[in-house]
Amino acid sequence: MKLPIPQDPHASLDPLCSIGDHFREIAKKNSLIGKTLEQVRLPLDKISLRSYPHELSGGMKQRVLIAMALLRQPKLIVADEPTSSLDVTLQADIMDLFRQIHGGGIAFLFVTHQVPLTRDFCERVVIMRSGIIAEQGPLPHLFSNPANPYTRMLIDSVPRLCLS
Repeated sequence: MKLPIPQDPHASLDPLCSIGDHFREIAKKNSLIGKTLEQVRLPLDKISLRSYPHELSGGMKQRVLIAMALLRQPKLIVADEPTSSLDVTLQADIMDLFRQIHGGGIAFLFVTHQVPLTRDFCERVVIMRSGIIAEQGPLPHLFSNPANPYTRMLIDSVPRLCLS
């Protein structure tokens, strides 16, 4: 089974349903819901199942969506720009969470425009340009020796931290 984690957590949860209602559509046992929320670092002492989506931050909504996907016990998670609406700190937290989930044996198809996010997470990269594969391969090779000029431009456009 494959499950998506949508790009926009704000538009992905029904605003008329509580967080608990969203979870109970998937799992009937509150203990399983609580365990899964702890797994995504959102324990029940930080979130109420009676909360509504508008009461949660963007990062909390994204974790709720990840927990909803995990409750279904997928073999593959399709993460479509899952950090696009998050600040850099929350992006790092979500990527760390994805590494933990991946370490537990779940595969990811990770879609992003943010090249730096792939560096520590992806094993293999496919670079797309105008809907066509420009280049693909193992991440270390692609980043150190890109064959396609477009790939080179993407890699070179990543800001570098300059400390003097």
